[in-house]
Amino acid sequence: SVQYIYDENTPHIIKKHFPNTKLIAIIRDPVERAFSEYKLMKNLKITMDSSYNLKYFKKKGFSFEKALKKYPQLIRNGKYGEQLNKYYKLFPKENIKIIIYEDFINSPEKIIKELYNFLEVNQEYVPPSLNKRIHASDKKLKSKNLNILFKTIEKLSLMMRKIGFSFIINNLNKIGIGKTLENYEKKQRKTIKKEIIDEKTKKILHTKYLKDIQNLSNLLNKDLAEKWKI
Repeated sequence: SVQYIYDENTPHIIKKHFPNTKLIAIIRDPVERAFSEYKLMKNLKITMDSSYNLKYFKKKGFSFEKALKKYPQLIRNGKYGEQLNKYYKLFPKENIKIIIYEDFINSPEKIIKELYNFLEVNQEYVPPSLNKRIHASDKKLKSKNLNILFKTIEKLSLMMRKIGFSFIINNLNKIGIGKTLENYEKKQRKTIKKEIIDEKTKKILHTKYLKDIQNLSNLLNKDLAEKWKI
């Protein structure tokens, strides 16, 4: 859970119960992270994080800039140096693997093999979904009813497989029903106009993150300010 990295008590709890465990964290440009969390809150219907009131994110005109002022944790949650330092104080450096999200996107197979090496498992396996984009967020169905229909079909398919009726789903796929539905769904999708970060806002946030990024760069021995163009 991403919440582990923010919580003050979690590192000590993990250390107490799993003192020799290996830890993996994926971090990205903190400005992009903040913007991603903002967009997530706009799309969520419910959240376990009581520090956010989702009704504000649903309001028309509740921009990223307004969200940053109302919810300073959007910025605070991206201060990886502060957060990871707590773990480095409790666990040996060789037991912590930090993955840079942008590196993973650019070279997924290379990063996967680094992870296998860190975990001391077979490095030859390549997940079939490694280069596939899952749950793309920039497209949606034109019709709300179609969206409900396809989700219902997906749930029914999973349920039938669980109760032992996989042969029905397999036979339907053999005669092309699954492919037909998939092609129809693609035709019914439309592109959403993407919301982007204002360049002025981006520069202000980079300034706020600079010191933490410098500390993190020293901790990891990587120039993250250069990587994230700060």
